[in-house]
Amino acid sequence: MQLDKIDFQILQLLIENSRIQWKDLGEQIHITGRNRELSRRTRN
Repeated sequence: MQLDKIDFQILQLLIENSRIQWKDLGEQIHITGRNRELSRRTRN
């Protein structure tokens, strides 16, 4: 599995705040409304 720019953004936000809400995480990486995409990227 290769990580792309969005994956690295997600990792950075989780490093800064591991308790961030899904909604806030999505808003910060501009993929709100695409819960499946966010879920796919943050699975194990």
